[in-house]
Amino acid sequence: MKPEKRAQIRKQFVREFCKGAKLQRATPEDFARSEHEIDAGFPAAYVSFLKEVGSGVIPGLAQVDGMTLLSPLEAVATSRKAWEAGMPRNLIAIVRCENELLCFRQARPGQRRVEDGLWRFQWAPGQAGHAGHAGWAFDSFDECLQDYHDDVYERDEEE
Repeated sequence: MKPEKRAQIRKQFVREFCKGAKLQRATPEDFARSEHEIDAGFPAAYVSFLKEVGSGVIPGLAQVDGMTLLSPLEAVATSRKAWEAGMPRNLIAIVRCENELLCFRQARPGQRRVEDGLWRFQWAPGQAGHAGHAGWAFDSFDECLQDYHDDVYERDEEE
């Protein structure tokens, strides 16, 4: 994806969904600590978004999907819980939406893949014996942001 298109998608997402958000920007130290803990690198698109915009509950999507963009440290903690629930260990959670996680595949620490696909892992935290299910979700982090933007406009047109 061209940088101009990526910037446009992010501006739309922030304008539509992040009004009034109390998002916390991530620091290089947050990423370094998290990558060290899980021995994996985060995708460049996620890193830059969290450094520029931040992580936290996305107000414009909280009522629809309960969407929370996880900080690097939350991503580590959430991934560990999901691994115990049966999520493949090569997936790292970066977004929590009610009973599903959006995840990326592990990369080497410090490796920055710009276009990294996202996987969906459906689970029920706290339910004993629930193994969960993983499947393909998006071609990239920015495609995910674009998809939420497009879905809102489709819902608005249907109403």
